[in-house]
Amino acid sequence: MTRIGGDTAWGGFTPDYSLFWFYCDLGGTWRLYRIRFGAPPPPPPSPRAKLEDLLWGRAAGKIEKDGKRSKPSLPPPEAFENLAERTEPMFPTMKGGQYSSALMKDGRRMLFVGDGPKGREIYLADLESPDAPPKRLTGDGGRKGALSVDSQGRWCYYMTGGDIHRLDIERGKSEKLAFQGADRVRWSLRDTGAAVLEEMLWLLDYGFYDPAHHGADIEMLRAKYLPLVRSCTTQDQLDRLLRDLLADLNSSHMGITLQRQPVPAPPSEKILLGGFTLDPARSASGSFVVEHVVEGTPAARLLRPGDRITAVAGTPLTARTNLFDLFRKRENATVPLRVAGGDGRERRVFLPLVSTSSLRKLALEEWVKDNRRYVEDRSGGRIGYLWVSRMYDAEYERFVEEMSRYLSGFEGVIVDFRFNSGGRTAHKLVEALDDEPWLFERMRGGRKVAEEVLRGTSFQMPVVGLFNQSSFSNAEMMCCGFRLRKIGPTVGEPTGGGVIGTWSKTLVDGSKMRLPRFAVFERDGRNLEGSPTRPDYIVEKTVVEDMKGLRPQLDKAMELILSGAAAKERNSGK
Repeated sequence: MTRIGGDTAWGGFTPDYSLFWFYCDLGGTWRLYRIRFGAPPPPPPSPRAKLEDLLWGRAAGKIEKDGKRSKPSLPPPEAFENLAERTEPMFPTMKGGQYSSALMKDGRRMLFVGDGPKGREIYLADLESPDAPPKRLTGDGGRKGALSVDSQGRWCYYMTGGDIHRLDIERGKSEKLAFQGADRVRWSLRDTGAAVLEEMLWLLDYGFYDPAHHGADIEMLRAKYLPLVRSCTTQDQLDRLLRDLLADLNSSHMGITLQRQPVPAPPSEKILLGGFTLDPARSASGSFVVEHVVEGTPAARLLRPGDRITAVAGTPLTARTNLFDLFRKRENATVPLRVAGGDGRERRVFLPLVSTSSLRKLALEEWVKDNRRYVEDRSGGRIGYLWVSRMYDAEYERFVEEMSRYLSGFEGVIVDFRFNSGGRTAHKLVEALDDEPWLFERMRGGRKVAEEVLRGTSFQMPVVGLFNQSSFSNAEMMCCGFRLRKIGPTVGEPTGGGVIGTWSKTLVDGSKMRLPRFAVFERDGRNLEGSPTRPDYIVEKTVVEDMKGLRPQLDKAMELILSGAAAKERNSGK
């Protein structure tokens, strides 16, 4: 109804329905917005009208015969027209974001959390005086949330640092509350598990996006899992059972994280790796020959392909040696190696090991650089290559930067969405790629330049999108965008088939559950959830081809650009 952009959530009417407030995330910052409806008009006078009706009207509710005031009425349907034009920031002059909020009992004042000098503070605002700046009530900083007001309107209760605090609203004084439990209740896995199960089933029954629950029967799920949950003896058993329940709905993006009772944590193991790979055929025979070193790792400086590792920390290597196990048991991050070079001469190398997360990041960066070099070399410098790793703002900004700095000298571009786990920026990327020129500018002696290229973020060239089974969620929507908006052909394998919108719900014991709330559909009604999107050109890539250094999907994408097919596809819908 508003269409102001950004994510909107957490809204409500004032008690007399004269104002609707809600939060909107524009540019990564949540802020309060409002829509004014005005005070509802009093009912028209009539010979039978009571004095109370004329005095109170609909704004405050009519007084019934028993002396109680009735609830005010919602605004009439015509009051909901042109909401976008009537939407405005609640506090236009206040810097920073606004977060948790609570209406005072009079319905005319609001408490909310906003950015302050030292952190997030609690503010009090008069909704009837929109131009008056909110009054700051706290000044101790920190992260505050979960605001609520007592029945008398004197105290505001809130959470900060894991503790409950109480704020005297009129005096602006706050205090931490201490609790002493009068009774102790023994925690029961059986009873807690049953309560969590019932709440999960209720959320699925009334909150799951599909009222048919993907063919699952809620009552049958209850009959199946409740006896099993009541028989659990460990939290791991309960965890597996609840995950099995969610799996019965056959939906992506679902999961549960249990709020576990404190138990002694097992000692954590930090896995370290060498940053290189070995020739598998030679390793099986006891010859540990380096096949590849990952760019950016210490191994890239100290080892070369063809080096043979003969000993690790003084331990000779044989066909039965588990090299990974030797690295894993190291107490420090550097391991001494004895290495024989290609000329047969041995040397001693002290190799710093790297974590699995660091190695994965470096390996991905190397993969992108290799793909870019491959495309540029094979196309004679005519085609560029971009990889979009995730569908979030940081990756989108990087994409925009590369569009303007890297792609200017190419005739076409391959945009790779393989191994993209999704996010929320498909709409931005589609708009950036679907850039039909509408005006051109040209200086004396120069060439024509499209207006959006000169003034904004755009490029006018053929585009091919790459996708595979690891293109997931929001990345799958890009595959649809290429086809529906005629951006260019797509190449690869069918996507993952997991496109759905979820909310995180906190359950009765503190566990968190991801609940699918909405689905994504194409114009013809196809639900993208459970329905992989097929690229225009199916090109599979096998492990054997990968080991041989073959890249058939990139080859097909270059063929489409160089043959003119990508340009034809791009112009067909313009």
